[in-house]
Amino acid sequence: MTSLDRREREKQRRREAIVRAAEKLIFAQGLDNTTMEQVAEAADFSKVTVYHYFNSKEELYYAVSLRGLALLLDKIMADSKSRPSAMAKIRCLIDTIRAFSEQEPHYYQAMNYFHYSKRSMSAGELLHKKDSLIMKKAYVWWQEVIALGKETGEIRADLNPFTTWIIFMVQITGFQELMDRLKNQLEVAFEVDMETLYEDFFTCLTQGIKQ
Repeated sequence: MTSLDRREREKQRRREAIVRAAEKLIFAQGLDNTTMEQVAEAADFSKVTVYHYFNSKEELYYAVSLRGLALLLDKIMADSKSRPSAMAKIRCLIDTIRAFSEQEPHYYQAMNYFHYSKRSMSAGELLHKKDSLIMKKAYVWWQEVIALGKETGEIRADLNPFTTWIIFMVQITGFQELMDRLKNQLEVAFEVDMETLYEDFFTCLTQGIKQ
């Protein structure tokens, strides 16, 4: 290993340690109540070192959101691997996002803060590159699902995988965000069965792509 490799590994180690410290603090007390000074103390680095890697606590929160996004994608790919058909994999996508929002609410909130809202992030090139790599990996998975569906005759042969992916992501994430906010109201005021509602959502969402 060269001295350059060692320096890069040390930079990565420090970056990860700072993100982990920020994650624990933000998840425990919220973004507004977290300061860069607290992150530096928790990570056992100087404030100058923390600012060398991240310009603000918002940029740190962006890094945390990418950890959540990568974790969610890994779960989707792992959980859908055993599903035999394209439609079953798409249903797995919906179910996994729903479960993730319930089991990892802090990560999901962080993802919503940046990826599913109007907020933009003026972050370093490294973070934006990581974001792009995760999204490209997700799209490759989607392409494989659509290709499988076309091959088996489940999915229309004329569908454009990219535009379909964008439409599905907007619909699924928007629906899940709405359910997170209205679940109690729907169950109490309207006596909605959530399992039936998700089943109906899946049916409506996939009706237009079926062969």
